[in-house]
Amino acid sequence: MTHSIQAQLVKLENWQAISVSGDDTNKYLNSQVTCDLASLADTQASFGCHCDAKGKLWSQFYLIPTNGETLLFQHKTTLAKSATELSKFGVFSKVNIKAESENYEFYAVIGDISNLVETELNQTKALETGFLCKLSDGLQLYVKSKAEQIEPILTNLNSADESLFTQQLSLKVLPFITEQHISEFVPQMLNSHAIGGISFKKGCYMGQETVARMRYLGKNKRACFAFTAEASSQIEIGNTIEVETDSSWRRVGQIIQVTTHDNSAAGLAVLASDIEIGAKYRVKESPDTCVIIQALPYSLDY
Repeated sequence: MTHSIQAQLVKLENWQAISVSGDDTNKYLNSQVTCDLASLADTQASFGCHCDAKGKLWSQFYLIPTNGETLLFQHKTTLAKSATELSKFGVFSKVNIKAESENYEFYAVIGDISNLVETELNQTKALETGFLCKLSDGLQLYVKSKAEQIEPILTNLNSADESLFTQQLSLKVLPFITEQHISEFVPQMLNSHAIGGISFKKGCYMGQETVARMRYLGKNKRACFAFTAEASSQIEIGNTIEVETDSSWRRVGQIIQVTTHDNSAAGLAVLASDIEIGAKYRVKESPDTCVIIQALPYSLDY
């Protein structure tokens, strides 16, 4: 017998969005980020990346169009660097860039809410108090106007800890970096091409040469995978994952996200893209800690 999990509402204290507004918003952002704003409909959201000139990530974001501003939703720790770099060239365009949106705050809605409101993948659904955006099945962002109360249809949802949102991002393999990994990875190492975050048809943008080389010259050998472990496991961001070989243990990558929720640990790791899912893996810094690498819920093919 199957049963549905009661939908839950999570206030996202550690997440915010860079706000970009003004007449040149779409044109300007298109010259800076990996997704193609020119191809997006007015209500269409998208994953995307903001890179340095060498193609390394300053931030991985979820772009949300609103009536008056475009929001680049991401972890709070990447806001300052990304906003600073965006602002350097923004002085030549009619854009207003703010490191945090003054108008909105963010919640996650986790679980099936089709009985309350219909949402479509990567589409903004206007509500009385803001917007809903569907990131994946059972995972929505609620972008609430700071001036409004919680949306009436969402007030009866159970509240949950932010760790549930982070866990869901891990299990669905929707990566966002935090401050300690700024300028370390190129977008494809975080599967950005596989979740619709890179356009290979648009004009020039920061880091485009590297991103294109990764695709057309087959240079990228790493990808992002979800892992699970026992809740009591000693795992930290930045830890190394090793795989067991015939004679020893060999490094295959590092952990970029981990959280514990409901007696289980889950996280994301950037690993060799050709890893064997069923092999035996452990955390180097805590050799007794075994991790199980999960099969990806989507294809890495272009």
